[in-house]
Amino acid sequence: MKWHFTLGLFLLMLTSFSAQGQLSCQYRLDLFDSFGDGWNGSTLTININGTNTVYTLNNFDDDGIFRSFPITITSGDVVSFTYSPGVFENEVTYFFYDADNILLFNDGPNPSIGEVFNATLTCPSCPAVPPSSVSVDDVRAFRADISWLFSDPDGVYVIEYDTTGFSPGTGATTMVNDNEVRLNGLQEHTAYDFYITVLCANGDTSTTIGPFSFMTFWANDTGVSDISAPQTACGLGFEQLTVTLRNYGGSAQSLIPFQFSINGDLIPVGQPLDGFFTGVLGKDSIYTIEFDTPYDFSEPGEYEILSWTELSGDSDNSNDTTRILVTSVPIISEFPHYNNYEDGKGGWRVGQESVNSTWDFGTPASADLPAAASGLNAWVTNLTGDHNDSELSYLVSPCYDFSNMTEDPRLSFSLFFDSEACCDEGWVELRLHPDSAWTKVGTSGTGLNWYNDAGNQWWDGTGGFTGWVTAYNTLTGVAGFSNVNIRFVFSTDFSVVNKGMAVDNIFISAPLANDLGAVTANHTATAICGDAQDQVSITVNNFGTATQSGFDVSYQVNGGPVVTETVAASLAANQQLTYTFTVPFNSAGPDNVYEIVVWTSFPDDFALNDTTSFVFSTSAQLPLVEDFETGAIPVGWTTDEFFSVYAPFSHNNPTFNVADNLYAGDPSYVLTSTVYGPVETGDSLLFDYRLTLWFAGTQPFFPGAGDKIEVFISTDCGANYSLLHAIDASTHIPSAEFFTVRLSLDAYAGETIRLRFNGTWGTGDYWFDLDNINLKRCPASLGLTANVTGATSEAAADGRITITATSGLAPYTYLWESDGNSGDNLENLAIGDYSITVTDKAGCSDVIEATVDIAVATSEPNSLISDLRLAPNPTSGDALLHVVFRETTDARITLLNNVGQVLFETRDQNVREGNYRLDLSNLDGGLYLVRIVAGGKVHTEKLVKMH
Repeated sequence: MKWHFTLGLFLLMLTSFSAQGQLSCQYRLDLFDSFGDGWNGSTLTININGTNTVYTLNNFDDDGIFRSFPITITSGDVVSFTYSPGVFENEVTYFFYDADNILLFNDGPNPSIGEVFNATLTCPSCPAVPPSSVSVDDVRAFRADISWLFSDPDGVYVIEYDTTGFSPGTGATTMVNDNEVRLNGLQEHTAYDFYITVLCANGDTSTTIGPFSFMTFWANDTGVSDISAPQTACGLGFEQLTVTLRNYGGSAQSLIPFQFSINGDLIPVGQPLDGFFTGVLGKDSIYTIEFDTPYDFSEPGEYEILSWTELSGDSDNSNDTTRILVTSVPIISEFPHYNNYEDGKGGWRVGQESVNSTWDFGTPASADLPAAASGLNAWVTNLTGDHNDSELSYLVSPCYDFSNMTEDPRLSFSLFFDSEACCDEGWVELRLHPDSAWTKVGTSGTGLNWYNDAGNQWWDGTGGFTGWVTAYNTLTGVAGFSNVNIRFVFSTDFSVVNKGMAVDNIFISAPLANDLGAVTANHTATAICGDAQDQVSITVNNFGTATQSGFDVSYQVNGGPVVTETVAASLAANQQLTYTFTVPFNSAGPDNVYEIVVWTSFPDDFALNDTTSFVFSTSAQLPLVEDFETGAIPVGWTTDEFFSVYAPFSHNNPTFNVADNLYAGDPSYVLTSTVYGPVETGDSLLFDYRLTLWFAGTQPFFPGAGDKIEVFISTDCGANYSLLHAIDASTHIPSAEFFTVRLSLDAYAGETIRLRFNGTWGTGDYWFDLDNINLKRCPASLGLTANVTGATSEAAADGRITITATSGLAPYTYLWESDGNSGDNLENLAIGDYSITVTDKAGCSDVIEATVDIAVATSEPNSLISDLRLAPNPTSGDALLHVVFRETTDARITLLNNVGQVLFETRDQNVREGNYRLDLSNLDGGLYLVRIVAGGKVHTEKLVKMH
């Protein structure tokens, strides 16, 4: 596609070129990449009168998808394009437009190579303003300044403007003989468009350019934008808060009250002597200021700090408040030190510099990691699932004071590791003091279970072990330092996720001669409901420097009798062994929970790491939601097929599911669950199934004699089964789509159950598919909350509702009664009441009502209110609102939380004076809003509930 030409239209103008002088104007080049990763080496070189400029998308200076370049042209310029290819040419396109926005040339996908365009270009006799030169310079609440570059210094510039979306020719206009203008008389917090046209001195009119957009500010709008002190640190004490006040509005502000709270408690600051800004805060200005009132952070733990402004007449309360979480980190100076996380986080925290972190504290509950190394709690990259892609996260320790040590201590901990062997890794670092660099701890081959990848000095893959292990190494160089931190680092690439990394049982000590530790414990029963002769096993590690033998180990089940036995074996330093007790315990029977504590006993032994524990149950808890999206059957389930889980579209199946091809050569399929329970009244079994013809699975199968699907249920751990439901030729509805079966389990209330799904062949050759096997149990509610942003006026449709669910099983689906929309967020809403039905993954539903009203705006009492009192404020329970209107009116009084959710509302008709009791006794401490709507106007007061 090679194009040499001279634009004929502009040739007509060249005869007057010398008389007019050279005109300049702005052409435009648009580059696109359909995949969004840039042009991958492709370039377009534009030569203007012998000067080359290279254009490309490189995914660094742009978003990899699109970029527009202004090209300045002077009439008579000779312009040529030369295209050089890279890779993925099918993704590349580009477009070239003249000064009147007329497309002159385009190419791609797979653009032509070499010189593809050559032309002599001219500018219109009345050039438009270069679009890239248009600038919105200063926007306030009621005005805006805009500017541009001259296209005709002697011309008149017409600016047409109105609210966003107006049709040109219907807006307000202003005309100037300059390259800047101030638009006055605007509305606050309103989106505007504007267009620019040039009336040139030669009598011609330019092409109109635009729309260009801006939005005016609220006139009165301040907030706290940052809390810079205190910050997470070791050894915090009485600290003063440093906050940054920001003027988000368009008018300068002064006399601004500001407050703070700690963990939900409002801290009295004694305004106006403290918490009261008396300076002047200009538009878009900030001011950093310190509260005089300190707070005691000396108790280690997490502190949620909120700080906010209370500007009278603030039009937007949503940006008033800033929240930070500060950890007062303990300083640990007594050693040996042991932390099994059963009493909390112990000062460990996720590093603030983490990216895409999944580190979480609590009880592990995933198929790959169902329990902590001991007790209940551990730190895990995602307690219930897998780590993130592109994760670089840090688990940071409290501060350790080793100033009294002359010998470097040893760090020991329980470690679980499961990652992509090639590309995801973890390691340990230390820092001698807050200003020093982080350095890696240990090397492969030192310590115990330390770094399986010697080339990179980190753990990857499975770390070289299976399950929980004990790892330890020396903290080299820390002796004598008083403010040392340790951190676990976990790093992943952009694809393939696994369980990741988990840490438990932190132990730091100088090497001791006698130090046996209980590392892990377990039981040996393999039967699904336990065993009358179950046995306890303990893994013991010799953390000391002396070889040990003839030591005692003990266990206790659910607080019962203690069983003690002697281990006769010899255990050398830095070695471990697993011992199985000869005295059994009875774990037989469904729905039993066992907490087993196991410990070592040895004279002069360090005791803190002697004990470990574990908990197991002989039945899994309800509800169950199994969709097989992991690509495997769940732990504890069995099937008679070697290959049972099929990927999406294997045979026209839309998602992962279990399946079997039933025919004469394979006449049955059996899938058996683990034990679940106990069942409660109202629980139900749901599953999806279908029967389709082999091979493609696109046509329904019509069952014949002997073809049947049966669901059996057992209440004795699978020893005996009874028929719960059967499907055969008389009850099956042929379809290539899945059909959902719902079965009540009320008859089994109080029982633990085990399910078995049987597919039996009788005729034909077909697929039997099963999916979404759910034992449904619904909570009392899904814990729904609505975050409401009001409409800007009675006639506007710009409100928004966002729904959040805190109970039930994610993901959730949302159905909006008003228009059948889905999603947790609905925008462009008019004033009114809305009903939203939310359904969780298990099929449990809940409904929430939300009201969109005029956006909350705090203002001086409007023209209808002559007197207003709200007391006590702050309140510990009740508050009384007394309001006197200037004339009889209809009024609505509403109490809202700080996200706009309506908590209470009452309406009065023909009222002149009213008293309204506001009961906050059952509400959490914090900031609430009292809104009065009367005569089409709104007034809002802030009300603080004390803890």
